[in-house]
Amino acid sequence: MPLQPFFISNPGGKTIEEAFIGNVNLMGSSIIPPQLSVITLQKRKDGTFLVRIAHQYGLGDDPELSVGAAIDLCGIVGNGYVLESFEELTLTGNSVREGGGGKDKGEIVWIDAIDIRTFRLVMKE
Repeated sequence: MPLQPFFISNPGGKTIEEAFIGNVNLMGSSIIPPQLSVITLQKRKDGTFLVRIAHQYGLGDDPELSVGAAIDLCGIVGNGYVLESFEELTLTGNSVREGGGGKDKGEIVWIDAIDIRTFRLVMKE
């Protein structure tokens, strides 16, 4: 299945900032910190989801947003899906990454400044 971008509607000709206020939660029930972005959300043929999360800032770019942030993988997909398990993959998504993030706490994962992490999520409806 090819990557499928998502779009937000813009009723009333709002600016980008106005359209996104209150719409931080575009995919599931997770609140996505402002310094993080879900750059890939793809349902695969085997029913799992490939998810890439990127930190948008480098060290020193911004006094508040250049710090790492946590995101809960349980709510990224949403739409009635529940996280059963997950594993971290290499950036290309073709093999399992050993030794994951040291600051992770279960399904809450930590993304450091300028980092991109890739996960395979096993979800059930």
